[in-house]
Amino acid sequence: MKSHDLLIFASPGWRQAFGASGCSQNLLRFSSSTGTQGQRRASILRVIGLALMSTLLSACATFVDDAAEDWPPQLPPVSFFAAVYAQDAANAGIQTVDEYLYWVRNFYEGNLLYPRGWNSITEDILAETQGASKLELRREELFRLGQKIAAEWAKDTSVNLVENAHLAVWGIAAGRAVDEDNVDETLAMISEDVDLLITQDLGPDAITAGRYHPQDEDDFFAM
Repeated sequence: MKSHDLLIFASPGWRQAFGASGCSQNLLRFSSSTGTQGQRRASILRVIGLALMSTLLSACATFVDDAAEDWPPQLPPVSFFAAVYAQDAANAGIQTVDEYLYWVRNFYEGNLLYPRGWNSITEDILAETQGASKLELRREELFRLGQKIAAEWAKDTSVNLVENAHLAVWGIAAGRAVDEDNVDETLAMISEDVDLLITQDLGPDAITAGRYHPQDEDDFFAM
């Protein structure tokens, strides 16, 4: 298995091509338009606003329920990602929940241009793992790491803190880790870096191939 076979990447153009429409946008637009016109109307508007917002939230929940019916069983539950989406108001203001879940699946399954998503990376690493106990531990580690990366990367590109370039670097690093028999160390470092990126304690430009494996000065991927 060659390291470049594990490259995962998704074009920013693909993600920006999707317009922001859907239940979250309708909810936010309504929320910003229900301000009171005067004290006499405040109570009435508040009651109407709460009722309509409840209806919109119910529609969002219905969409998530519908998505769950078609959700691949090998992926983390759709409810986990729906909860992550709901917790990020900035992202919800510019990306619908259906767009977000689309990119979650894209991360795992790949796309037409870059077909090797996290599922393929997981399969390749596990295929080189010896021992039943080691296999199960590594499977769980890859599951948790993929879930953490996907939850952040799938957000709109103007908001997310895990970028396309990071996925490319991590895909290469994972492949080289298998070749060099240091998978556990590499996955642990990637996991830590994801946390640091999300807390913004690590700058996005710090994620380079050379961070995970020593490189020669003339190695393109070290740059």
